[in-house]
Amino acid sequence: MASETSLPIILIAHDHTDDLFFLRRRLDQIAIKNPIVTFSDGDRLLAFLRAMNVRGTREISLRPGALFLDLDLPGEAAFDALKWLSGDGAIKGLQVVVLSDADNGPRLRRAKDLGVVHFLGKRPTPDAVEKIARAAHLLVKPASKTKFSRSGAKP
Repeated sequence: MASETSLPIILIAHDHTDDLFFLRRRLDQIAIKNPIVTFSDGDRLLAFLRAMNVRGTREISLRPGALFLDLDLPGEAAFDALKWLSGDGAIKGLQVVVLSDADNGPRLRRAKDLGVVHFLGKRPTPDAVEKIARAAHLLVKPASKTKFSRSGAKP
């Protein structure tokens, strides 16, 4: 099994502490072991992403695997990050998961236009988070159980 330091980092950009706490709790409930780095604003997120891109992702312990991005960060911060990631700032393998309320139709369409394929409500169920985590390859698959038998006897 991979150590926590070799698992990709999960980035969360959210400016509401209650929603951030809720999402982290959901990640804990589905046994996510990845290190988590949080950002309360888009400027810090962009600075981190730009530093990752400049430094490269050669060091596996620094490689981000997923970004849970609150679409409702103040101003255009979320879209600034999405524009940067869809352009020259692309980080190989980074899965972006947009967090938004269901009534954000035009903003969700804009996020889709920028390449986002994963969407969650701000208070997702554990099943919804697990589905996204599997799609983003954040969950380590359990080892398959192999049945062994003695001397050809049927199990």
